[in-house]
Amino acid sequence: EIWVIPYLPFHSDIPGVGCVISVAGNRHAIDTAKIQGIPLAVIPNAVELLREFHLSTGMLRVDPDRSVRFRTAFPGETGIPTVKKKVNIVLPPAKIGTKLIYRLNEVDENFVSYIGPKAANIGKVMAGGINVPEGIALTFAFWNKFREHNALDEKISALRQKIQTDESSGKVITPGSEVKKTLADIKAVIVDGSFPKAMEEELLAYIRELRGKYGNVGFYIRSSFNFEDLPENPMAGHYESYPSDELMNTGSDENILRAIKLVFASMWKEVAFNARVSNNVADKDVMPALIIQV
Repeated sequence: EIWVIPYLPFHSDIPGVGCVISVAGNRHAIDTAKIQGIPLAVIPNAVELLREFHLSTGMLRVDPDRSVRFRTAFPGETGIPTVKKKVNIVLPPAKIGTKLIYRLNEVDENFVSYIGPKAANIGKVMAGGINVPEGIALTFAFWNKFREHNALDEKISALRQKIQTDESSGKVITPGSEVKKTLADIKAVIVDGSFPKAMEEELLAYIRELRGKYGNVGFYIRSSFNFEDLPENPMAGHYESYPSDELMNTGSDENILRAIKLVFASMWKEVAFNARVSNNVADKDVMPALIIQV
């Protein structure tokens, strides 16, 4: 069986198929194939090329010159489904330090326990002399202060208990419509939170510093959770980044603060929640850090 997936990342489970085809060889295509444990072929016109073979059995072959050949199966010919291996996720521990914010040019891979893999990797690249947009990393300690300031543990726990899961199978038992509503309620609790005044002032001082160098620009605000960008599973598309259709203007103080809360809340996107359940990762062990870049 061959699946042609025009839009990636694809978060639903793909059965043991022989190959997955993407119309673009981007990172999301590569990550999806890696996560699903199946081969990937990139064919720009795959949708049109294979449309007439829909529901047919066939064979896909890539020749040494990289040309792709497809034929329908001979009578009685069957394929061998790919057996997907269960990958055990090793979740990096998140440490709550004393520092709330770092400039990206101050960090490297040694800071991963405080700012997550993505932010740490950006700092490592910058230290290597590669030109990367300047910015800051909000640490796990930043989230921890926000969490405590808004008593989020109690509020989220009261809602989370409405969702029943089976740890042995890694499945969500509660009906999907109820899960969606509960996750939306949890995200709303986070977005409705406020920042401690001193922490907000410290953050905006860094933002003013960046504006002083680059003018009144918009900022890119994205996640650096400890449960993403892992060797076993990159978690592409699991968390939100801004600007996006939901929030296009990320230049004002008000919208920067809102975008930060929206990224925090994306821990409770359905795809991110399901990833925790299927990998037996406890909610409390997942910590959000953030990257803000010009």
